[in-house]
This record gives sequence, C-alpha cells and structure tokens, in this order.
Amino acid sequence: MAITIVETPGATNANSFVSAAMMSAFCDARLNASIWTGADAQLPALVMATQELTLLDYIGTRVTAT
Repeated sequence: MAITIVETPGATNANSFVSAAMMSAFCDARLNASIWTGADAQLPALVMATQELTLLDYIGTRVTAT
C-alpha cells in the first residue's frame, strides 16, 4: 500500500508534520543528508517520526490546536 503524506495542520487524516519535499530541502543544508536522500523509506520515516513526536510528553500548554 502506497503512503500518501498529509501535512495539513488540523486535518483529521494528517500523518506528518512536513512533506517529503520540505524534509529534503531541510536535509540539503545539513551534514549526513545522504541518510535521508538515499533512503527508500522516506515516507514511512516521516509518518513514524510524526507518531513518535506526537506521543512525547511536553512541558507547557498548547497555544492553538493546530
């Protein structure tokens, strides 16, 4: 099954904080970018990273829901 990245804030089907293109642009200016650009699993990595970050407990309160 192909993964479709939905990075729209507040969307009920959002599964990533950023698009694959945004992540690639971010990595272009960083060391070890080949870890991202050479990966076959970029889209699953974005989804998994979003899930992991969402499950973390943060100190403070949200300013907005999005």
